[in-house]
Amino acid sequence: MRPVEQQDYFNPKRLPPYKNTWIKPEGVIPDDQKIQQAFLLYISDMGLIAAANNSIGVNFLTKNLQNASLDHAMWFHRKVDLNDWFLYSIDSPITRNARGFSRGSIFSHNGDLVASCTQEGLIRLWPETKEDN
Repeated sequence: MRPVEQQDYFNPKRLPPYKNTWIKPEGVIPDDQKIQQAFLLYISDMGLIAAANNSIGVNFLTKNLQNASLDHAMWFHRKVDLNDWFLYSIDSPITRNARGFSRGSIFSHNGDLVASCTQEGLIRLWPETKEDN
């Protein structure tokens, strides 16, 4: 995985609500479309809530942060071939009321849109307690 935008996870700050990552598996994935689609569905869950987290300046290392996927949908538009680099482009148009909504687009190495996904996630910051200090 090669992120396009660099992020300092140890010093989170508000960032634009998007993430772009180039991805290529280390091994060979069988050409069977069911296996290719299952692999892409698994990968598509990575980073969707993170793009929504960007807009409020938190990440998976933030103390007292609770993130959870509430729903996730995916659409396949073309035959998938994940044995080459592909771009996973995510944006989050809205984050409010402890929810973040994100959209993902997966592009082949030559720029064809092969799949799309959406996710709504819970984003909750719990108050710090004495035990947290």
